Amino acid sequence: MLTQLYHVRESRFLRGDYETSLLLLDLAQSITEANLTLRQKQALRLDFFHDFIQKDAAHGMNISQQAVSEHVRSAIQRIA
Repeated sequence: MLTQLYHVRESRFLRGDYETSLLLLDLAQSITEANLTLRQKQALRLDFFHDFIQKDAAHGMNISQQAVSEHVRSAIQRIA
């Protein structure tokens, strides 16, 4: 679902899709319950919510692209 987040959010606003709104609320709750580290939250937010490519996220976080990738991967595992 994270990879399709832009389209999911667009569906919610353009069509007023109630089920999509519930899905987004469930995602937000799952992220909260996953107890992510600050770096995992930051990487996830930049990568999926702000549509940064990992190279740009890495630059903004002052870490390597590989580190961003690892933070995103571990965050997704904790959320799932």
